[in-house]
This record gives sequence, structure tokens and C-alpha cells, in this order.
Amino acid sequence: MNVPVGIAIVAGAARVLPAPARLPGRFDVPGAVLSTAGLTSGVYGVIRAAEQGWTDAGTLAALAAGVLLLAGFAVNESRHTHAVFPLRLLASRNRVFAYAVAG
Repeated sequence: MNVPVGIAIVAGAARVLPAPARLPGRFDVPGAVLSTAGLTSGVYGVIRAAEQGWTDAGTLAALAAGVLLLAGFAVNESRHTHAVFPLRLLASRNRVFAYAVAG
């Protein structure tokens, strides 16, 4: 039931909604790679900790790699004009709180 309804909504939306304006810019490939690798490494480290323990060398290496990759992501985002996650979004205290609660 959901698939036919979804197809109908997409078809109807294509007729009703205007096309979005094209904006110039480039995709932040380093930011995407650093964030994906950092989060993946951090999650792997936590999962490995459940199986091998928090003092296991592989666990600590995965967690350290995750922290380093996410630090590199933050540096990249501060320098990139079309960042994946513009750091100006963290200027609002309410938004930071919402991100912390949601994450």
C-alpha cells in the first residue's frame, strides 16, 4: 500500500512543485569522506568495545582514529566555502542544544 501511494505523491509533486533554483558551488568531497570515516570508526570502536573491552588496542585505535578524523572534518569545514556542515550553524546556543539532544 505504501509504495503506490509514494509513487503517486512523487508524480503529483513533480507536476505541482516548482524546480529549485540552481546554485553554483562544488560538493565538499573531503568533508563527506572525513565525516563518514570518522563516524564509522567511532561506531566501530564502540561496538568493538562491547565485544573486546574498552582497553583493547583495536578498540582504542578505532576510537582514536574516529576522533582524529572528526577533528580533521572540523578543520576542513572551517576552511571550505561550500561545507557539508557549515560551522556557523553552531553559533546558536539553541541549535547546539537541539543537535546534542537529537544526536
